[in-house]
Amino acid sequence: MKKLILLFSAVVGASAAHAQLDLPQPSPAASVSQVVGLTEIKIEYSAPGVKGRKIFGELLPYNELWRTGANGCTKISFSTPIQLAGNEVPAGTYSIFTIPGENEWTFILNKNYNQSGTSSYKQEEDALRIQVKAATCQERERLNFQIADFDENGGNIVMEWATTRISIPFTVATDAMAMKNIDDAIKGSWRNYANGARYLLDHDGDMHVALDYITQADKINPDSWFVIWIKAQIQYKLNDKKGALNSAKRAHELGMKNVDGFFWKSQVEKALNDWK
Repeated sequence: MKKLILLFSAVVGASAAHAQLDLPQPSPAASVSQVVGLTEIKIEYSAPGVKGRKIFGELLPYNELWRTGANGCTKISFSTPIQLAGNEVPAGTYSIFTIPGENEWTFILNKNYNQSGTSSYKQEEDALRIQVKAATCQERERLNFQIADFDENGGNIVMEWATTRISIPFTVATDAMAMKNIDDAIKGSWRNYANGARYLLDHDGDMHVALDYITQADKINPDSWFVIWIKAQIQYKLNDKKGALNSAKRAHELGMKNVDGFFWKSQVEKALNDWK
């Protein structure tokens, strides 16, 4: 029994000696992900701290290549093609490098995204190299990336650290991708025709195309107040006031047959009053 106890103690002691010690990292892992329109942008990086040091121009000398983070290189992924500062960039994953300057930085996307630092960087593998103005920001202790000031069609990729900020504008072809998705999906489905027409209506698209879509939806499902109300709004935008009023009357008549599901009743009735 004593031998068994001693053996058990030895095993437990050996396991404890080899247990991993979990402590805070000097440059913890961080990430930011944002869907802009139909495009997902994701940035993965390690966030070093200022820790009382002068960062740019001292710890990181001006005009020297920087991996733009700590530990492994910072990665950025685009789920669809994108334009950065007017430059076409294919969908995919890239590493981010920069060359800090006192007033202007070089921002680089490199096709090799599995690099650990600048030692294996090769300029011939660059996918993009642009100049960006440096700006000041409120003191930020840790390196931070953001997808800022975005709407459905674009925004800014922002990096801040210490009191320095750089911002790279981007745009995405949301409307073109949406139209392709609509064209691919609508075949034979009244709901997809209707949703496609509504998208064009809400986004100031081609109202003649929208009218064609909603007409197809009406042919497939002629008893939908939802379809006819969308048609009425499209006709009104096309300045067909008489047709719009007649469609609104029809939408109201159909909707009142199932008043509990007539969730745009007040809008239709307002149109009936305003479009007379």
